[in-house]
Amino acid sequence: MSRSKLWTRKRESSISERSPVRCAGRCGSVTVVPSKQLREPMLAAKKLYDPYPVGVAEQEALADWMADGGYDRYMKRLRRSYGRLESMLRQRLEADLPGLFRIAPSDAGLHLYAIWLRDSESYGEFKRECRLRGVAWKDGTGYDAHSGSSSTAGAPAALFGFSHLEEREIEEGISVMREAAETIREG
Repeated sequence: MSRSKLWTRKRESSISERSPVRCAGRCGSVTVVPSKQLREPMLAAKKLYDPYPVGVAEQEALADWMADGGYDRYMKRLRRSYGRLESMLRQRLEADLPGLFRIAPSDAGLHLYAIWLRDSESYGEFKRECRLRGVAWKDGTGYDAHSGSSSTAGAPAALFGFSHLEEREIEEGISVMREAAETIREG
C-alpha cells in the first residue's frame, strides 16, 4: 500500500480522534480535521459542547494556591470577618431594639433571621419608617426558620444581610432603626 493511501485512510478515521499533546509541561489535546470543509462544522460543534475553554494557566495557579493552603487561609479570614459582623449585628439588635425582634439561632449564613414580636401593622410601619431613612432589609415572613412552631407561623420576620456592610455601617443602620422604633412607639 502506498504512503498516500495510508495517509488518506488515517485522515478519514481521525475526525473524532483526540491525540494527547505535551506542551511546556501542560497537557492538552488536538483534534485532527481531515478536510477544510469540516473545519467550520467541527468548530461549531466544539463551541456547542465546550462553550467556555479551560484556562490551563489559571487552573494550575488555582491548584497551586489551594495546595499551598491559600484557600484555607482565605476561608478562615472570611469566617472571622463575617463572624465579627454577625456578632455585632446580633448584639446591637438585641441591645438597641429590645422587645422588637427575636433573633433565631444560626450556625452559618450571611443573614440573621429575626421574628418581629409585635403585630403585623407595626412591623409594616417600622419597615416603612426605616426605608424612608435609608435602611432596608429583606422581608423574611415566608421563610419560617422555626418550621413546625405554631407560635411563629406567619409572623412578620426580617432577614438582615450583613456581608456587604462594614462595622460603621451596622452602627449607623441600628441608630436609624432605633430612631424609627421611637417614632412608632410614640405614635
